[in-house]
Amino acid sequence: SKIAAIILIPFFLVSLWYFAHDDRIFPEDVKTIYSEVYSTY
Repeated sequence: SKIAAIILIPFFLVSLWYFAHDDRIFPEDVKTIYSEVYSTY
């Protein structure tokens, strides 16, 4: 839903920035997690 997107997009952007500075997790993993979370709404 639009509400879910409004809530999750900022979190997604922050996650991308955070994980970009963490070699243990790659952006592809973040996209997968985000897709799974978003699909539940």
